[in-house]
Amino acid sequence: MASLHNTAIHNVYDYYRQAFAPHSSNKKERDQKVTSKGDSKGIYSQIRSIDKESPVFIMNYSKDIRAFSVHMKESALKFRSNIADLGGLDQEDMFGKKSIFSSDDSIADAKYYRDASPSEEEDSLELIVKNLAQPQKNQGSFLPSYDIGVPPGAYSFDVTNSVSNYELQFTVSETDTNINIQNRLARLINNSGIGITASVEEDGAGNSALSLTSNTTGYNDGKNPFEISDEDTSQQGGIVDFFGIRDITQPASWATYSVNGVEKQSPTNDIVEQQKYAIKLKKAAPDTTVTMETKPDYESLSENIKGLASSYNDFVKAVSEYLVKQPRTTLLVGSMKQMTSSYASQMAHFGMKQNGDGMIEIDEAKLTEGLSSEDAGDTLQSLKDFTRTALTKASQVQLDPMNYVDKKIVAYKNPLKEHFSNPYLTSSYSGLMFNSYM
Repeated sequence: MASLHNTAIHNVYDYYRQAFAPHSSNKKERDQKVTSKGDSKGIYSQIRSIDKESPVFIMNYSKDIRAFSVHMKESALKFRSNIADLGGLDQEDMFGKKSIFSSDDSIADAKYYRDASPSEEEDSLELIVKNLAQPQKNQGSFLPSYDIGVPPGAYSFDVTNSVSNYELQFTVSETDTNINIQNRLARLINNSGIGITASVEEDGAGNSALSLTSNTTGYNDGKNPFEISDEDTSQQGGIVDFFGIRDITQPASWATYSVNGVEKQSPTNDIVEQQKYAIKLKKAAPDTTVTMETKPDYESLSENIKGLASSYNDFVKAVSEYLVKQPRTTLLVGSMKQMTSSYASQMAHFGMKQNGDGMIEIDEAKLTEGLSSEDAGDTLQSLKDFTRTALTKASQVQLDPMNYVDKKIVAYKNPLKEHFSNPYLTSSYSGLMFNSYM
C-alpha cells in the first residue's frame, strides 16, 4: 500500500516537473541551474531575511491559490531562463555577445572556433592570403562527343590514393559514343566513394572531356591525392590514355598566408588561429590585408533587446492575469511599472517605452539608430541595470510566490526579540502539490 502511495506522489511530482519546468538549450543557463554550496547559502539567507520580517498568518489553500502560485513561480523561472538565453544572468555578460567581422569577406571570413568565446577586450588579427590550397585535377582530352572511338569489350583501370588501391570495371558496347562512355565513367567514379569528383565538360564545338578532381586539397608527404593507370588490371587497358585522364593538369597545393606578419601554410583553406578563430580562405589576394576583428554583434544585440522586452512582457502579462482573483498582485505590477518608469529616459535611447498596461513597446527604427550611436555602450549599461532589477523582482516571486496571496494576519513578530529561523516559511508552495495525496 505504501509503495502505491509513494508511486502516486512520484507521478504527481513528475507531472509538475515536465509540465511547468522551463527548458533551455543554453549551456550557461544549464550550468547556473546546478545549485552550488554558495548559491544554497544565498537562498537560505534570503529565506531567513523573509522570515525575520514576516508576520504569522493563516492562508486558504484553495484550488485557485494552487494554480496561481504554480503559475507565478514558473513565470518567474521562465523569465530568468529567457534572460540567461540572451547572454547570461551575470550583469557583465548581459547583451555582451560579440562576433568576428572580416574587413573583406570575399577574401576570408571567420567565426569562433568550437566553444571559443570572446575575450573581455576587443581584439583583432591581420591576414594576407597569398595562395589558396588547391585540389589535384586531371583534365581529360577533348574528343568528338558522338564518335565511336573505343572498341567494345570489358575494361578496367586502377585508382590509387594515399590509403588504398581501387580497380573500377565497366563494359563498352558497339554503339557507345565517347560522351556515353565519359558519362558512365563519371557516374562510376562518383558512386565509388574514392575521394574523386568526376564530371564531363563540353567545349561548345561538339567535343567533350572527362575531368577528375580530388575532394581534398594539398598533398600528403609529397604524394599526390590520386593516380590513375590501367597497365596492370584484370580487364582490357588503354582507356586511361584514350580519354587522357592519366596526366595531372593542376597539382594539389597548400595554402600560403600570413597572420600578423608570420608566414604560414595549410593543406586546406579552413584554418584555425589562436584556438579561437576558425577562418575560411576564399580568394588569393597577396596585396590586400584582411583584418579580423572581434566586435559587439549589433544585429544579435538588437534581437536580444527585443527578446528582453518580449520576456518582460510575458512575465507582466502572466502576473496581470490574477489582478482580480488575487488583488495583492497589484503591488507587484505597480512596483514593476514604477521600476520601468525610472529607466524611461535611458530606454528611450533604444526606442523602448512603457505603455499603459506596463508592457514595453519598441520602435525598431529608433533601436537601430540607438545601437549605432557613439554613446550606445554607456546607455546599454543602464539597460543592464534595468534587467538586473527586473530579475531581482522575478527572483522574489520565484522564492516566495505565496507572498502575493491574500492572507489573514494573526500576529506580528516582536522586532526586538530573537527568533528561530523558519526555513519552511517559503515552502508552503511546495506542499500544495502533494496536499491531496497525503
